[in-house]
Amino acid sequence: MSYTVIKSDFKFSSDSKKSFPKSKLAEVCFLGRSNVGKSSLINAVLARTKLARVGRTPGVTKVLCFYEVTIRDELANADDAKSNTKTGMLVDLPGFGFAKLSKDKKGDLSSLLSDYLILRKHIQCVILLQDIRRDLGPEEEKVIQISEGHGIVLCLTKKDKISKNEITKRVNYFSTVTGIDKSSILPVSSTMSGDAKGLKESGMQELRKLLFNYFEN
Repeated sequence: MSYTVIKSDFKFSSDSKKSFPKSKLAEVCFLGRSNVGKSSLINAVLARTKLARVGRTPGVTKVLCFYEVTIRDELANADDAKSNTKTGMLVDLPGFGFAKLSKDKKGDLSSLLSDYLILRKHIQCVILLQDIRRDLGPEEEKVIQISEGHGIVLCLTKKDKISKNEITKRVNYFSTVTGIDKSSILPVSSTMSGDAKGLKESGMQELRKLLFNYFEN
């Protein structure tokens, strides 16, 4: 399948389970350690530059941000407009593990993440971002444990920082320590070229196919 994003808009923000939106759209959420590149990756996936807020200071995203996305399957039946469009929600979750946040604030963010992952009924897939150069930490292990029951993809960011041989070694490492199949471990880079070749080499094309498959007509 080849997907084109035809519309993407910010819809809701939420700082507690009481303010979770009542949308029934399928949701794919992005989460990971602060400064791992969640917002940059969302912008790259949606071919936007400033939809998801990107800041120089880690910990910029302190609420859940919901983005409604409509995509077109370019290989579907061109005569049936309804059948080749799908709509879903991408959710940008607050980063975890940022040392400069107060202990109380860390607790608040941890509860918010847990509440979303445990209580939200429309989550179809959890995209856990991990810097490909770092080893898995206890926070990532907890996310994987909580996310059982959802589809989970380990998205290894900043692949452009290491060699191809090292990328293969890191994928093997993460598959071993997490038990996640290699088919669900995707090395990516949000800074590589946005043309057709760049989309493929950056891993963005494969990520788009994977997460947009969870959207519904």
